[in-house]
Amino acid sequence: MLIDLENMVGTNPRTPVLRSKVTALLEAAGPYHHAVVAYAASEDDGDTAASVLAALGVAPLRVEPGPDAAENALIRHASRMQASGCTRFTVCSGDKAFATLADVENTRIDLLVWQGQPVATRLADIAHDIHELPRVDKTTAAGEPLSAHRRHADGVRQERLPDTVGRYRLSNFPLPVAALLMGMGVALGHRLVDVVFPRGRTPGRVPALRPGYAGGRVRDRTAPREHTE
Repeated sequence: MLIDLENMVGTNPRTPVLRSKVTALLEAAGPYHHAVVAYAASEDDGDTAASVLAALGVAPLRVEPGPDAAENALIRHASRMQASGCTRFTVCSGDKAFATLADVENTRIDLLVWQGQPVATRLADIAHDIHELPRVDKTTAAGEPLSAHRRHADGVRQERLPDTVGRYRLSNFPLPVAALLMGMGVALGHRLVDVVFPRGRTPGRVPALRPGYAGGRVRDRTAPREHTE
């Protein structure tokens, strides 16, 4: 998955905008092996985009500003992947430069762009599929946690845990209730151990049956022994 940051998000985007738009692209892309985002930024600009992208599971590829610098960086990366046998790419850009990827035999290019976004004619002609996404508003999904669909290097998708997970953790209860629950748990644990692993009996002591109890014997009560001189 190749993302042209300037073409899809803009130049020097704010963190909420960057996070929400890249998240939308990742979630709409479908299965992929890995995602790379290229952008132009000088070292003096204070590169905060790299941290945001890394948190989203995306490889940031920063290049020095220049004509088509980010596009060329992505194309060079894609060419190396083609040499390794990769034949399918999801391109998030409308720039005509990416059409050169189709020059390699058996290469499939799918485009992922925003609704109404201009797409170069040459790029549209070689695209196998063009998928248009609703534009993400600046406030949409701002501050959202990590994307629900994260991909790792092995291509396996990891789902975000449901919001209910962790709702019933002990730390979420008031202190007195938590203490009571903890005490009950300890007591039940001790009782279970005594039942499963009964302690050894003292020789000569015969366990007595609890009145009205139809189960096993009670370990801590004994019948008196007869005393003889």
